[in-house]
Amino acid sequence: MIYTIKNDKLTAKINSLGSELISVTNNDGKEYIFQPSDIWIGQAKNLFPNVALAKDDFAFIRGHKYPMYQHGFLKNMEMDLVEQTESSVALELKNSAETARYVPYKFSVIIEFQVQDNSVIQTYRVKNNEDEVMYFGIGCHTGFASSIDSYVDFGENDNLSELIREDMRYMTGETKPYPLENGKIYVNQKNFGNGAHILEGFKNKELTLVNPALKSSVKIDFKDFTYITLWSTSDAETVCCMMPWCALPDSKDSTHLFEEKKGNVKLEGQQTFIAKQVFTFSDLN
Repeated sequence: MIYTIKNDKLTAKINSLGSELISVTNNDGKEYIFQPSDIWIGQAKNLFPNVALAKDDFAFIRGHKYPMYQHGFLKNMEMDLVEQTESSVALELKNSAETARYVPYKFSVIIEFQVQDNSVIQTYRVKNNEDEVMYFGIGCHTGFASSIDSYVDFGENDNLSELIREDMRYMTGETKPYPLENGKIYVNQKNFGNGAHILEGFKNKELTLVNPALKSSVKIDFKDFTYITLWSTSDAETVCCMMPWCALPDSKDSTHLFEEKKGNVKLEGQQTFIAKQVFTFSDLN
């Protein structure tokens, strides 16, 4: 089911399948979210309980082996409506027989979207409904409309590191400086033709995607997240994903122990994890 929320500046649409943000438009009908095409069928997947690659597609959790696939299972599951107003909607996934195929946890995940002024606020709430500790990764894969002259403005963040992956798959444990061009990275084949870039070392967890040809920009505030990953398709012409993560891909020498996977959230029994990201949309003159 598609839920629509709006205010006097923006209209947002959310798919109950994975609580995916599939559209944000202004009053003139300008679309800020990437629309699926032949080059990429995704839009804004929510990632839980695994983010990125699990080595060999499995993990050990509480001493038992479970299948563990790239970006987890939430993105493929229908979520139930918790509450809706004109400007907000909250959807929930609870543990079930289906989720028990992948994790032994008793949990709930609520993802809420709220339209406020010219921003969309997305809030994740993960509740551990048992006494034992649970571990998980959470994040998103939101794609924004871009063009061949678009760039990401890093603002005050001028000393960033990229986490190195062997063949752009598994973490090596090493980092390297992430070079900027006058505080920017252009969305082109040179910078994105070889895959995603996982970044850390932010002074200020804000980035802005500027699209001169589209006369639009989107600023992302990801203060509650540990990393942000930037990705585009190999031609890097129509989409730029800015993806906050509380998680990382598996390391190349992974033991498969989910409790030891670097970046994962550790949530004590009967506690709730909360993280927000804010997208602020603007039109350029």
